Amino acid sequence: MENVKRDLKNAKNTRYSGSSNINKTKCCFAVASALAVVSCGGIIGTVVSDYKLRAEIAEKEQSCVNCYAGDVGANSFSYSSFEFSPSGAHSYGFRYLVPASAGLSVGDVIPVSAGLLINEGEGEQGAANKNSATKTAKDSAANKNSSTSAAKTSKTSAAASANTAKPSAASATNEAYPNAPAVSAKAGFLLEANSGKVLFEKNADEKLPIASMTKIMTLAVIYDAIEAGKLKMDDKIMVSQTASGMGGSQAFLDFDSEYTASELIKTIVVASANDSCVALAEHLFGSEGAFVAEMNKLAKSLGMTNTNYANCTGLPAVGAYSTARDTSKVYAYIMEKQHYADFNTLWMFDFLHPSGRTTALSNTNKHAKFYNGVLGGKTGFTAEAGHCITVAAERNDLKPVAVIIGAGDSKTRFKESGDLMNYVFDSFENKKVLDKGTAIATAEVRGAANENEGVYPREDYFVLAKRGDNTTYSISYDINDTIKAPIKANEPIGKILVSENGKVINETDAVFAKDIKKLGFGGMLKKIGEMFN
Repeated sequence: MENVKRDLKNAKNTRYSGSSNINKTKCCFAVASALAVVSCGGIIGTVVSDYKLRAEIAEKEQSCVNCYAGDVGANSFSYSSFEFSPSGAHSYGFRYLVPASAGLSVGDVIPVSAGLLINEGEGEQGAANKNSATKTAKDSAANKNSSTSAAKTSKTSAAASANTAKPSAASATNEAYPNAPAVSAKAGFLLEANSGKVLFEKNADEKLPIASMTKIMTLAVIYDAIEAGKLKMDDKIMVSQTASGMGGSQAFLDFDSEYTASELIKTIVVASANDSCVALAEHLFGSEGAFVAEMNKLAKSLGMTNTNYANCTGLPAVGAYSTARDTSKVYAYIMEKQHYADFNTLWMFDFLHPSGRTTALSNTNKHAKFYNGVLGGKTGFTAEAGHCITVAAERNDLKPVAVIIGAGDSKTRFKESGDLMNYVFDSFENKKVLDKGTAIATAEVRGAANENEGVYPREDYFVLAKRGDNTTYSISYDINDTIKAPIKANEPIGKILVSENGKVINETDAVFAKDIKKLGFGGMLKKIGEMFN
């Protein structure tokens, strides 16, 4: 161990390759076990207690905001989190692997190569991918002070993770969608949300783990609570020990401290924070279990017949599964919610804790920064689920929702989801046949101040067509003969029909856009007086 301790001192004068200089910065790791092995550039650490690991890193040329480690999901590993402070004022969150076979104890000094595998660009329960496995194995062999057995454990576990995450061999385009792009992931689905048309599917109804995409439903329940008046964005949420101790991706919440609901929702949307999910779940329903029951209740009401949630985070759990089709349904649902767009495209932000700490969090969805017209999305990864994403974008009345489950690596999920959305924008156009903001007729309202009021469709109606299609559509309506005030906005007063070549293809309610009040006695006298003037 003396040789390894000497490495810790030598690390202070070591330089590493990368993009930006960070000098003699300290890392503090909040861990769930003393069996901790860490790696971020050139970190060498010392276990100082059963709950904390402190380490120093040398001057290095890599911004650690892009260094993410992960959970391979094997029984020989566990996951937790640590914080890295490049300036002492900000903390950057990461995830890391702890090989149980390392046999570390309090006071042990750990070299970088002892087993942690860094995952490329994934801020959740990241993967030990092939590249990082190879790199770690090489580092281990080069470091004379590293534990050979630990290095072998790391390499073996990484290989197992890579094999687990591999998608099925079938990756050709679906015969029903010959012009759609190929998808190599286990499952894929493409919905054009404005028209409701399905434009691609692959194993769309196969029950699969979806990792942190579970949080789409978590957000749906939270947004519903806001609509129902059970939660306000400025409500104070107390963080329990259970919530603050969650592993995987997190916001590093302070135990027994209060945050606003808005702050916690922001960390879920941007950084996939498990601790924030549990804190809100406990606040709303008393326990995570009761919250999950509400998630499954809402799933049933949305027609998600092949979905069962076991927790609100997406961490691996027995009996948790969903499908690509079902996931698109809940995502389309939250897109209509009031606060859906509040934080979706935020790339990075500094999260201020009540204690005064600041944690810099970044978006796990690369499309949020790089895809034109992106509305939002949710990523996910576990070794069992593979790399997953649900993402939506909008341009020119087209609103594709793409779902990828079980891609082989992070790069593939972003490419294939982007390809699916590009396919929609390149090949189709939406014709807005009915606009809920445009009146299509007027109707007489007896007993109202204004006898004639504009009649509107209750909802927009789009027809998805191939680019260049010249089909025309006719609109007809059947309004009730007698309409008496008072009547509320959006209360049905008839039907509006859309036809193509004489065939009805859509029917929606005809409504008034505002409440129509009954004319009072004074108003009636005034109206009578006007008749005689």
